[in-house]
Order: sequence, then C-alpha cells, then structure tokens
Amino acid sequence: MHYSLETRIFSKNDLSNSRKAQKTKVKLDNIKQKTEQFVTNYLEKQLPIHFVYHNIQHTKEVVEYCKLICKEQNISKKDSDILEIAAWLHDIGYVQDPDNHERAGIIIAKEFLTTLIVDQETIKKVKSYIEATKIPHNPKCDLAEIMCDADTFHFGETRFTSRSMKLKHEWELQRKVFLDLKSFLAGSIMFLETHNYFTAFCTKNLEDGKQKNISYLIELEQKLIDYGY
Repeated sequence: MHYSLETRIFSKNDLSNSRKAQKTKVKLDNIKQKTEQFVTNYLEKQLPIHFVYHNIQHTKEVVEYCKLICKEQNISKKDSDILEIAAWLHDIGYVQDPDNHERAGIIIAKEFLTTLIVDQETIKKVKSYIEATKIPHNPKCDLAEIMCDADTFHFGETRFTSRSMKLKHEWELQRKVFLDLKSFLAGSIMFLETHNYFTAFCTKNLEDGKQKNISYLIELEQKLIDYGY
C-alpha cells in the first residue's frame, strides 16, 4: 500500500483541526453556561424592581428567540453560540445606565468575558451584537440582524399588547410619572409602523402578526378618542 509523506501530514493536520474544533465547541459551551449563571445572578440581585419589562424573563426570551432563528436560518453552531452569549448580555447595562444601556452593557460584557479568557475576536462580535440592539436598529451583519429580530420578536405575537403595557408600566415606575395611554398608543403605533424584521424567518412568520397588532392598537386608540379620553 502506497503511503506518502504528504498523505500522512494531511491526515495529522485533519486530526489537529478536528481537535481544535472540538476544543472550541467545548469552550463556547462552557462560556455560555457561565454567562447564563452570571447574568441571571446579576439581574436578579442588582436590577431595580421597577424594571418589570427589561428583566431576566425578557433576557431569557431573547435567548430562546435567538436560538430559534439561528436554527431556522441554518446558522453554524459556533456563530449561534456566540450570538447566544450576546443575547444573555444584551440588556445587562440596565443596572448601571438605563438610558445608555447598550454602551454600559458592552463595558460589562467585555470585563466579564475577559475574566473567562475569551479571545478578542469573540468579544468583539459580542459587543457588536449588543450594539445592534440600539434603537433605531442598524445591524451590520446577518447575525446582528438575528439579534435585532430576537429582541423584537414579540412584535408579531398575540401577546404584544400585554408586553407593551408592561413596558408602559416600567417607564412610569422609572420616571415616576403617569403616561397618558392615548399618547403611549400613538407612539407604539408609530414605532411598529417604522419597524422592519431583517431575517427571512421573522418576516415570513411574524410580519402578518405585527400588522394585526398595529390594527388593534389603532382600533384601541380610536375608541379612546370616541369616548373622549
């Protein structure tokens, strides 16, 4: 049997690359686990109770939406894992600076991931995905688009109105003011009308639901006007 030096070297390289890929997979899985633990503990202990919308429940939902969209969009395991890490960290900045939570979250994420000896390329990606959630959305790549769609996934769901009322209540508690419902509805309608899903999966599966939610809010707004509110 002919067994050349070139063939032997190629086989060793294959084995080496395989081991590196496996090591990266294990490391990312470990980072995901530690990130989930860190964020859950941090938000449950440090986040003020008036954040009834931007809390650990919302974060967990965004993580699950990211996983779903990644699966439907055939995103690689590695990219999906990095996006999942970013999803866990995307709203952590609300603890320190609600008005600039993306910037605050990026700082916290960098410090936390650095303690785990995460490579700079991965940290850079996580930071960019968190930055992408800033309104108005301006994602720079397909993975950032997934992050944006995961963060606004509920816009196309039947529970949008109840989630929206939680956001209204959060703003009232945070600012210690009462928000006029009619004005809040008008703002919500305008925001939904200018919102666009980026991924094919969300456009196909959520856009119709979002349009129904817009119609419902317009109907509700008109009823308030009719009743003299």
